[in-house]
Amino acid sequence: MGHRKLQRDYALQGYELDVVDHLLKPFSFQRFFKAVNKAQNFLSKLSEKSGDCPYIYLKLDKRVERVNLQDILYIESMKDYIKVKTCTQEVVSHQKISYMEEHLPADKFLRVHRSFIISLSNIDAYSASNVEIGGFSVPIGRNYKEKVMPRLNRNII
Repeated sequence: MGHRKLQRDYALQGYELDVVDHLLKPFSFQRFFKAVNKAQNFLSKLSEKSGDCPYIYLKLDKRVERVNLQDILYIESMKDYIKVKTCTQEVVSHQKISYMEEHLPADKFLRVHRSFIISLSNIDAYSASNVEIGGFSVPIGRNYKEKVMPRLNRNII
């Protein structure tokens, strides 16, 4: 009877901590795999709601890494992958840039080229042809210029 009470206490504590799943030893590989899938689904739902969240989760090979939105300088497309350049690192993830454009907050990020999304809060300088951000020069595409320039010019005094 004491063992069941202990399990029930852990279950209640798990709900308070927003636990995604709970494994009891011994467990099978199938049960472990199911728990991992639940965790991955939970993380991808978090990254889809990044407009409400100050961070996103990116899949990197066999792990998922948290990236704070405020640290992102720009995102560069590399076919089916993206390179997320932050203040301190570069993260390469299997993701399309169009997916990122849809899920990042539109008031904080702007697509300036078919291969680049920039963080509006990290712009150092810009001209009609490029944006300087964190020591890098990101081109403004011809097809994007009409939409980009009014957004960039909003804060000119």
